[in-house]
Amino acid sequence: MTDTENNKLRFIETLKNTSKIGMVNVISWLESTDFFEAPASTQYHENYVGGLCEHSLKVYDTFLKLKDTFKLDISDESIVVMSLLHDVCKIDCYHKEKKNVKIGQNWTQVDYWKYDDANPIGHGHKSVILLQSKGLKLTDLEINSIIAHMNGYDKSDMFNASSIYDKNELTIWLHLADFIATYKDRKIV
Repeated sequence: MTDTENNKLRFIETLKNTSKIGMVNVISWLESTDFFEAPASTQYHENYVGGLCEHSLKVYDTFLKLKDTFKLDISDESIVVMSLLHDVCKIDCYHKEKKNVKIGQNWTQVDYWKYDDANPIGHGHKSVILLQSKGLKLTDLEINSIIAHMNGYDKSDMFNASSIYDKNELTIWLHLADFIATYKDRKIV
């Protein structure tokens, strides 16, 4: 079994172990999309087939370590939801294309991932909307953490992450777990 297949199995089993209303619908929806084959980014981290699922699992593992280290009052179920589902907005946004690259004296066509979001309504907001549209019941902490997880990296004008963090200090932890998982032990091809 490949790493991508193992990651998908672990991801789905972890989601199934929650008691969240609507999770069965979310799992069915994810399996009908490119979520488990998509990269996590075009160039910054896990930019290969299966990278999005792998990145989400890294965020989950990192978040659990942060919870233990800092004795965070966040349920394991919320950590599962926030970590594994924070980037569902990336579904159907990555497409393989070819580009010309000069290697030595020769031009060669190489594959690359192009990001094209048909509905660019804000990274975190889009993830929350998609999850709720599938019937997933989210807590305020889960909603606000997913919305603010990109902090300054989301260039939309739809939110001010600092105001979310000020209202509930626990909302910063998903951003930190995502940031650590992205830059610690990241893989780029």
